[in-house]
Amino acid sequence: MLNTVAGGTCTDRSLSVHSVAGLSLSPSQKLIDSPCSQVTHDTQFNIFSISKSLVAACAHYAVHEGILVLDEPVAYYWPEFGQNGKDMITVRDLLGHRAGMAFNGLTCLFKNPFDVCDWEKMVRVFESERPVSTPSQTTQYHILAYGWLVGALLEKVYKMPLDKIVSNTLSQPLDLAEQISLGVDESKMSQLPFSRSGNLASVRLPKEETNEALRDARQRLSNGSTEGVMRQPSNVGRVPDEMKTVLEELRTAQGGGEGYREGDSQGDNALMNALSHTSVLAMPELFNAKRVRAAWIPAGNMHATAYAVAKVYSCMVCSTGSDDKCSDFSAAFGSNFQEEMTRVFADEKYEDDAAALSLGFWVYRACHNGTLRYQFGHGGLGGAFAFCDPHSQVACCVLVNKLTMKRRAATEVVRLCCGHFGIPVPFPLRETTSKTTSDFVL
Repeated sequence: MLNTVAGGTCTDRSLSVHSVAGLSLSPSQKLIDSPCSQVTHDTQFNIFSISKSLVAACAHYAVHEGILVLDEPVAYYWPEFGQNGKDMITVRDLLGHRAGMAFNGLTCLFKNPFDVCDWEKMVRVFESERPVSTPSQTTQYHILAYGWLVGALLEKVYKMPLDKIVSNTLSQPLDLAEQISLGVDESKMSQLPFSRSGNLASVRLPKEETNEALRDARQRLSNGSTEGVMRQPSNVGRVPDEMKTVLEELRTAQGGGEGYREGDSQGDNALMNALSHTSVLAMPELFNAKRVRAAWIPAGNMHATAYAVAKVYSCMVCSTGSDDKCSDFSAAFGSNFQEEMTRVFADEKYEDDAAALSLGFWVYRACHNGTLRYQFGHGGLGGAFAFCDPHSQVACCVLVNKLTMKRRAATEVVRLCCGHFGIPVPFPLRETTSKTTSDFVL
């Protein structure tokens, strides 16, 4: 199976950009058919959870503009949110994955996974529900909830739709029009249910990894184990017809993988149980569906080029005044922002080399040449990775469309980049043994 890799690296040196885009060969060294057989600098990929960092960047810019205050209750800006025990949740809690709502909204999604595409419905769900966990107490990665929570808050403070906010904050000021999008324009997509366009990479998951994830989920459920499994409520509905179609397409595309089959002895309910496993919640191939591509899922389906993501990260750490188009944006990410980001390391439990989830980004700490250095970034489903190094003002992004449980492509490209610029390799990619870190989260 083809692995399409796109990489972009930006530095503050006049924002020079080095892009890498290419196709790997199959084991037989023959190119095989792919929905996106030509990768160029303007090929857009689903960036999955890197989306969270871009939404967070918009929020930090709002803080810089003075229309959002980190320690203000969210309900001050978004009154409808302040019900059912959420009145004291702060903006800082929301950005820092400490709102206690990591597992909210799942009842709705287990009844119909395609509700993930209904922006208004999901926002109303988070307005009405009570937090599953106690807010402000612990950091829990808000896999999908993050986008609806922070995105809806931004709509309240800017009084405009989220896609317009992304455009006004990132795309237009940084000259990235047509390179970052929340909700892909349907004119760029063809063929249902999967979109196939030369400018829009389609994700692929190796058949063996698809089947392994499903088998693992079903095995855990048959053993009565809840470890790693998020069980759906007992009143879950049957598999929606539209989902049956997409899952059957998935099974066919994967050469007979374990997609949906009418009359399966495990039944519709068992399949939904399998899909509810953390590693196959919203099967990766579903993100090719036209309906999902066009939807607003700001925690996991923004589309962008590798260059665009690298440029956003670069502009966050470049010297103000170095580039007129980046200067105003960069001002929002100066010393105050970096101090806020690294406050998470005040806890003595962290080693010198560590990673911690902070205000919308992962912060990586390393002892480099005798001094502590901080970097920040975010990973994405199946191997995507983006980061920046404020000290050297270097940023890098690697996007892939052949998803994997390991970050093999990102590790190689990022290490090459870091070696060239003489900067530490971000914490998640430093593993040098044969065991690589699983990266199969949204």
